[in-house]
Amino acid sequence: DGVVPPEQSGTKRIVVGDIDWPARCCKAAQEWEGAMERFAIGKAGETAMGLIRDVDLFINDTAPFTIAKDETRRDELGAILYQCLEVLRMATNMLLPLMPEKMNEFHEAIGCVDSTEQPTFDWGGLKAGTLVSKIALFPRVISDQPE
Repeated sequence: DGVVPPEQSGTKRIVVGDIDWPARCCKAAQEWEGAMERFAIGKAGETAMGLIRDVDLFINDTAPFTIAKDETRRDELGAILYQCLEVLRMATNMLLPLMPEKMNEFHEAIGCVDSTEQPTFDWGGLKAGTLVSKIALFPRVISDQPE
């Protein structure tokens, strides 16, 4: 519905799948910080891209578009969507020094508009109910030229 869904049902966090996302993101943030301190920019970028690839696999494994058809699984769907957005928020924080304009566009789209603050890697940075908007960060270019 265009808002960040809650990750929990009541006060209980809903865990979906076998990935402990807060722990996975914490580990990635530590790897990223170490790489940045060593000026290993490629390794830092790869750490962020690893999170993005993991989210892609998570989406394939959990099939949220199928779950969306079952009204009784709304809490589970919300948790999946929240976890995907939160991991992407952290990954884009890692990519911010490499692609500041595009990552700021993404942050604005998910309601993290104050890019003057130090990016955080603590789980729960996105607040349920925050308005989000669609964005095509890297739109496909359609060429009139035959390949």
